[in-house]
Amino acid sequence: MRFLANENFPFPSIQTLRSKGFEVLSILQSHPGISDVEVISLAQKTSSVVLTFDKDYEK
Repeated sequence: MRFLANENFPFPSIQTLRSKGFEVLSILQSHPGISDVEVISLAQKTSSVVLTFDKDYEK
């Protein structure tokens, strides 16, 4: 399973998931500042589950 960690997802948690063998792409590392719509689009393109603390994603 692939994960896409939004900018607000804690980096130590990303590191822990990676150390356990999960594939985690970090928006903060690879695409800082992109919009919610772009995050969703990237998740769809990479078949990833979004990890976020946002409660108000734009549609």
